[in-house]
Amino acid sequence: MPTGGVPLLTVTLIAASVGLHLAGWSPDLAGLAWPWAALASLLLSASLLGLVVNMLFLWLFGESLENGFGIVRFAALVLLAGLVAAGAQELVDPDAAVPSVGIAGSIAGLIGAHALAYPGARILCWVLIPFFVTFVEIPALILAAAWLALQAIPEVGQPPLAGLAAGLVVGLIGGWLLARRADSTPAAPRAVA
Repeated sequence: MPTGGVPLLTVTLIAASVGLHLAGWSPDLAGLAWPWAALASLLLSASLLGLVVNMLFLWLFGESLENGFGIVRFAALVLLAGLVAAGAQELVDPDAAVPSVGIAGSIAGLIGAHALAYPGARILCWVLIPFFVTFVEIPALILAAAWLALQAIPEVGQPPLAGLAAGLVVGLIGGWLLARRADSTPAAPRAVA
């Protein structure tokens, strides 16, 4: 199981995204050149529900990947998946005023990397049942499918499918490359959420 203590970048991304959302930060992405608009959009979620969903899944998949791959490789994966997702959206919809895939493109990349690096992983989650809390190990691929299904709900934000697909492909490639390294293939993680 990856052990590296607190996943600093994952916690920082969550804190920054939540803080910016609660502060009402809404940058004028239309006024920025493409790479800067894409970078700024990497911390955005379309709604409060989208923020909650995305931050939960960022924690579920980011914690184990950051501890398993290291902060530098994890940062590269997050950044590359997010930028490629925004670029794919731009290619498919050049008339879009701003990149709208947001942090969901990076999370799609993390899910893809996790699927290849830890194919049989189960993630320990706490489940709330009225008057009862328990821990349940859920296969990571089921959680990945749940995240994808939640992205289709309008209140979550419905990020562009091309962006999600591009982020996922970057993650699959990145996960495959990183998992091939002998020093980056620890035992399957058990993140607690």
